[in-house]
Amino acid sequence: MVVEVLVGLVKGAIAGIGYAITGYAKAYKKGKQEEFDLSKFTATAILGALVGAVAGYMGMPIETAYDYVLTAGLIGVIENILKAIGRRLE
Repeated sequence: MVVEVLVGLVKGAIAGIGYAITGYAKAYKKGKQEEFDLSKFTATAILGALVGAVAGYMGMPIETAYDYVLTAGLIGVIENILKAIGRRLE
């Protein structure tokens, strides 16, 4: 069980970091990039790690967890990417 929790923690942290990076890219507005906020970035990565650890603790099969993460994560990441592109085109 410890291995599953640790694997979930690492995968969740990676997902959180990816979401934080795309969120930062999305924050661009008319030639001005939002100042990088390490506390926001860290909080997002920690939240992802916690969610992943809980999924591992609950014994959620990797396929099920992957489906949830893929669906939810892709929605957020695609939304951030589209917003980033849109703001650069304004």
